[in-house]
Amino acid sequence: MYDYDLAVIGSGPAGHSAAGKWAILLLAISLFGTVAWAGTQRPVPTVAGVIKDSLDRPLANVALQLQASDGRVVARTRSDRQGYFSFTNVAPGVYAIVAHETNFKPATAIITSGRGETRVEITMESLVPLTMALTTSRLDQARNDLSPETGGSVYRFTAETIGELPEGENTSLRNVLTQAPGVTQDSFENGGFHVRGVDGQIQYRINGVMLPDLNSAVAPIFNPRFAQSISLLDGTLPAEFGFRTAGVLDIHTKSGCINGGGDVTTYGGQRATYQPSFELGGCKNDWDYYLTGQYLQDDLGVEPPTKGPQANHDFTQQGQGFAYLSRLLSPTTRLTLMAGFAVSGFQIPTDSQLTPQFMLQGVSNYPPSDVAESQLEQTYYGTLALQGSLNAKTDYQLAAFSRYFQSNFTPDPVGDLIYSGVASHVLNSSFANGTQGDLTYRLNPAHTLRGGFYFDEEAVETDNTSSVFLVDSAGNQEVPYLPVSIVDNLNHLTFMGGVYAQDEWRLTEKLIVNYGLRWDIVDAFVRENAFEPRIGAVYHLMPDTTLHAGYARYFTPPPLEFISQKDIEKFNGTSNAVPNIGNENVKPEQDDYWDAGIIQQVTPHVKLGIDTYFNLIHHWLDEAQLGNSLVFSPLNYLHGRAWGTELSTSYKGDNLNAWFNFTYAVQQVNSVSSMQFSIDPDELAYIDHHFIPVDQAQLFTIASGASYRWRHWLFTFDSTWNRGLPFGFADLQTLPSYPQVNVGVMCDFDLPHIGNVKAQAAVVNLFDRVYLIRAGNGLDVNAASYGPRRAGYLGITVPLSL
Repeated sequence: MYDYDLAVIGSGPAGHSAAGKWAILLLAISLFGTVAWAGTQRPVPTVAGVIKDSLDRPLANVALQLQASDGRVVARTRSDRQGYFSFTNVAPGVYAIVAHETNFKPATAIITSGRGETRVEITMESLVPLTMALTTSRLDQARNDLSPETGGSVYRFTAETIGELPEGENTSLRNVLTQAPGVTQDSFENGGFHVRGVDGQIQYRINGVMLPDLNSAVAPIFNPRFAQSISLLDGTLPAEFGFRTAGVLDIHTKSGCINGGGDVTTYGGQRATYQPSFELGGCKNDWDYYLTGQYLQDDLGVEPPTKGPQANHDFTQQGQGFAYLSRLLSPTTRLTLMAGFAVSGFQIPTDSQLTPQFMLQGVSNYPPSDVAESQLEQTYYGTLALQGSLNAKTDYQLAAFSRYFQSNFTPDPVGDLIYSGVASHVLNSSFANGTQGDLTYRLNPAHTLRGGFYFDEEAVETDNTSSVFLVDSAGNQEVPYLPVSIVDNLNHLTFMGGVYAQDEWRLTEKLIVNYGLRWDIVDAFVRENAFEPRIGAVYHLMPDTTLHAGYARYFTPPPLEFISQKDIEKFNGTSNAVPNIGNENVKPEQDDYWDAGIIQQVTPHVKLGIDTYFNLIHHWLDEAQLGNSLVFSPLNYLHGRAWGTELSTSYKGDNLNAWFNFTYAVQQVNSVSSMQFSIDPDELAYIDHHFIPVDQAQLFTIASGASYRWRHWLFTFDSTWNRGLPFGFADLQTLPSYPQVNVGVMCDFDLPHIGNVKAQAAVVNLFDRVYLIRAGNGLDVNAASYGPRRAGYLGITVPLSL
């Protein structure tokens, strides 16, 4: 539009004045005629609106569908940066607008289209914690954040931030998580990682559904490839989270409607590494599907007891797959099927410095390098979930799930007898089935009520056949030097269940309080139940400053591996006899947990977080290794205490992303109250009267990294520094500290007739630092474990043409 100066147009000589008048008249006639013509035209029927989150902030790049009354999708669009969207040329009628966005529940609005413009406003409820400081775009989310729903901390990895690590989507889940504050590295044999110094007790949730206990597996169950986001929640969790509460891995999967298309990746390099994978997704009408699979083989199946760089007898083959399929049954109801598997076979390397402890008739020499043990693990899981909205105030999700796990340890029948006096073939399996339900009711703007239940029944089976030598009362091997066989089998049906209710109360615009109560019961090798009050608060002190604090009572059932007094007595008088007889039943752990912290948005690009916690534990749960196998059994310490501070910083720029996390943590226990037979009598007596550090906790850890994008290139590195794990008598010594630095470079480029191709190169342990993760002579672990040596890898990702 232009502004005309009419005084200038009408001034000057007479000719010019007349011309000016005619120009004004023609302009007026043209404008009037345009308006009159427009008034005779029928308006273009349009449906338009704005989509926001529950904090009234616009959401960008949300996928929206316009569905007719018969369920047909008649149009698709996406919201812009201000959350605005529109559908044009919409015939009059009744329609449903369905919105899909990662980390949000699907939202639906029913509208009636007329001849003109129909306006609508849609609000999406987040599946992950929202804060006032959180930006609207998932690509701009800070790693370190707070959760108004929990009063605790959340550290977030998106598919984009995982892709910016040196190995990109080929990074193992452990190496992703150890970049978070409070997470410490351990060997894969011992779970791979720990959150705030707790052994296991990790809860895995996929799209809001909790999977039965997955902590028994040595090999990874998941790889990050199928995750659109991974949120690590710890601290004081709300009542909806039960059973495994040291850390909650809340995984939200990719979907075909958002991550359509597909690609194939080939990745490999030193240590005989070969790792192909694929992704495939699509969206058609009311169907949404996504598939991914990965195969891995290398010569570093588990961390070896020798420096390497190449370990003897350490080959592994692992396969993982995941499938997601959903269908809209109506504009407000969705049915989702998720299924996956992980099959891992790996050799177990032995220490070349072992010395024979027993004699086997007919065998004069058996080098320790010839000892060949192996283990096969299989996990299969599936979930069927119905998710929907009863009305504008009520949302629900009902899910049924199954999980089968099997671990099969095959000994070296000669070497294990000679070097340790027992060769056990151990087969553990469990089959779990259950249901979960969650309901959200928005009572009013101040109160959001939530409630739900979780129940699962699990059949546990252990088949253990051991070859051992007979010994006299002094422990000397009896003649002839031939083994005897002892069979120790177990079958048991277990049950776990819980219900919860909680209220998210917005007292003011700045203060949110979440309070609730949970009741859990476990009926396994012991039968116990507990009430667990929870309360957490988030206070937005200033626009850039957020405080949080909370208290939680936790009840944690023990893992379902079990060794009874009867099992122990079977080995009396043999080379596998235990030094202690005491073996009370393992009990559930109960915690009183306090957590407080602050998040500060220092600049528009920099976020700083400080979190502190204190935990008093009764019957602290830990796990001890059974012989040479990578099978563990739970034990209790009567008392435990833990406290720590975590500092997290993140920088989010246009081309540069960086993070730095520092953790200080103390975890101490005393008085072994179950599984005493697994501990040396002198150590047992010392622990009864002293607090000692737990062997999976590190006093200090640091994780940092950065990625920089320049044109089609991405340069990235990450690093960790670990103080070292405890070891030795009563875990009173500490291994040397160690750093590890990884670097990577990636490049995107277009190839004719192929499309966008990504090439990458990575170097793990750039400076080839040799370090021990485990010393092998701690309270709970028998084998030493060295970290990976320097290795280089190359990869290429090519799009699939479908």
